[in-house]
Amino acid sequence: MKDNFLNKIIVNMIMFILLAVMAELFIFNYQCFTTVNENEVVVPLDYCSYEGVKEQLEDGSVILDSGENGAFLQFSIKDSGIKLKNIALKVSCTDGNETWWGYMRTPYAFINSTSVKATVMLSGEADNTILRERMLYGKEGRWDIINLPYKKDTQMLTIQLSGVKGSTLHLEGLSLNTRVPMHFISLRAVAVFMFLAFLYHMREKSFVWTDSLLDDKGKMKRVYIALSLAVLLALAVFTPVMLSKSSVFIQSENAFHPYTDLARALAKGQLYLDIEPSVELLALEDPYDPVAREEAEAPFQLDYAFYEGKYYIYFGVIPCLLLYLPWYLITGSDIPGWVAMTVMLLLCYMGLWLVIKNLIRRYRSTVALGPAVLIWLGAASLLSLPAAMGDASNYYAPMLAAIDCFLFGMALGLSAADALDAENTKKGRILLCFSSLLMAFIAGCRPQLVLGAACTLPFILHLLFEKRDGKYRLNIANCVVFAIPYIIVAAGLMLYNALRFGSPFDFGAMKNLTFAFLSNAGFNLTAAGAGIFYYLFRLPHLTGFYPYLDRSSLEWSNPNLLASHPSTGGIYMLYPVLFLAFACFVKTQKGKTTELKWTGITAIVLVPVLAAITAAMGGLMDRYRMDIAPFAALALVCGILCFASSEIKKPSVRIRRIVLIVLVVLAAVVSGLTYGTEGLNYLKDVNPEAYMDIAKAIEFWR
Repeated sequence: MKDNFLNKIIVNMIMFILLAVMAELFIFNYQCFTTVNENEVVVPLDYCSYEGVKEQLEDGSVILDSGENGAFLQFSIKDSGIKLKNIALKVSCTDGNETWWGYMRTPYAFINSTSVKATVMLSGEADNTILRERMLYGKEGRWDIINLPYKKDTQMLTIQLSGVKGSTLHLEGLSLNTRVPMHFISLRAVAVFMFLAFLYHMREKSFVWTDSLLDDKGKMKRVYIALSLAVLLALAVFTPVMLSKSSVFIQSENAFHPYTDLARALAKGQLYLDIEPSVELLALEDPYDPVAREEAEAPFQLDYAFYEGKYYIYFGVIPCLLLYLPWYLITGSDIPGWVAMTVMLLLCYMGLWLVIKNLIRRYRSTVALGPAVLIWLGAASLLSLPAAMGDASNYYAPMLAAIDCFLFGMALGLSAADALDAENTKKGRILLCFSSLLMAFIAGCRPQLVLGAACTLPFILHLLFEKRDGKYRLNIANCVVFAIPYIIVAAGLMLYNALRFGSPFDFGAMKNLTFAFLSNAGFNLTAAGAGIFYYLFRLPHLTGFYPYLDRSSLEWSNPNLLASHPSTGGIYMLYPVLFLAFACFVKTQKGKTTELKWTGITAIVLVPVLAAITAAMGGLMDRYRMDIAPFAALALVCGILCFASSEIKKPSVRIRRIVLIVLVVLAAVVSGLTYGTEGLNYLKDVNPEAYMDIAKAIEFWR
């Protein structure tokens, strides 16, 4: 039986590899064959007219100044008889560096990009003009081909070239109807292989729909699934890691690295940072007033807390104590940003799987492998974690650490409930203690997310209040074990706050130096309402080019100048699979399944609550969606488990299965496309070359 299973898997995998290679050669590279007989027309550069030319070199190439609007070149093909199919440009970008957030007078990072944006305009006797816009690699000696739509009366070609601010463009060659070379893109072939393997395993008669996740039988199948999940996990983490490791961003000496700064300070036995405030900042009566700082031209450290002449970190201290400080003490050096993010990303995905597995063990023990894997894929896609890899400055660190603590706290809480229900008191109380400890740690990472501890109440409350003789009585031992970690962590955080800011309840958020009036803001109801729309229900703006999603700003009343950044859309609109979460409201049987229902409902309620709190405290920022994501993911997990609770023989099961597969695949695609959009922490700006490689791999026909 084992040999038969392995033989079938090996044969199918080999077949999928061959199909992926054939698709790469004959489908994705079809233009290599359709342009084989084209007569290439080389356009002499001195034949073109220019706007923005700086110098024409002896070899015939041209140096262009991109300026604010780019450089223009134009040439006529009137009466040439050329039937345009493509245009090839040999252009490179030099000296292309730009300061990000330089208006702080403390440069955050520099972008050193070679990418060039080319806009080709085809015009003829009619008034209509066809535009084709493409991002080019802009590397010296490289040809870039732009496929053009056929326009019968084309007489004039106008090309606009622009690089990043301050760049110089070197145009070395221009030709028409160039033969498209063969480009075998291994990553695309791997993606096709994985998609075929996914379809194969999702077919109706696959063992993933019949073998239970918790079944000890069929160990060979379980090993195979475990290895498959390990590969998925590795790809989910290390693909964005590799894509984000780029030389594009060059951090300045004063870049934003809060946790490495705090680790160095704590190693010296101090809570304030070794950053000297400027004389102009110290002289201000109200250093938290952004207008006053701007008028005084006072240099300051953005997003650092400032109090009594000292800089502090207002981010939660727990990530530093658990990761950054131990690394610094052991190695004597700062932990690389990508290493810290990789560790926390891995823990997020692993914690999510443990939560799903423990929920299934407690409430739906007969759930098969297929639904379990789909639930994990869908929930993991909701977290939108790859964007964190582009943040070399660790803005995502407290959010990722809070998500890690929440997920592992949930998983341990479920295990504790199982153990105590089985009267394994010692094991259950140990697990309950660690669950509470991790939930309490959330307050030291991202304080508002500590509300997530409410998600454990549906399966913890009956352990704290036992029903005896028809009455509910307090189980003092369980209550003590449950409460002590919260008390200890709360006392530690209050002491930490009091030593820094003189108040046990001051986390430093209102002492943060930013561009908003945080000290006078309070709880902004306008921002809370805007946040619910922005984070949950805002429609995405779709485009006709990769990544097919565009970021746009939301116009709203913002008197305190809270952050208001462009976004791709609300989480419910981007991920329709989330509507399956509302299956938690369907009628369920009494007993443990009621706990599952109320766990999901609690998570559903927390989503808009946290959207409002996050917006009221920090404004509208796409990355803050990660504050909401873990609870949306938990609601989805609970909803799908309710959604998939029907008997296997019911006719509706097949339809439910297809709906689930389609929505999960859509969620995974949207998560990947979101990472490809513009933004300081997203692929287009983090690694333009990787962005263009992926765009070319997906849009192979352009």
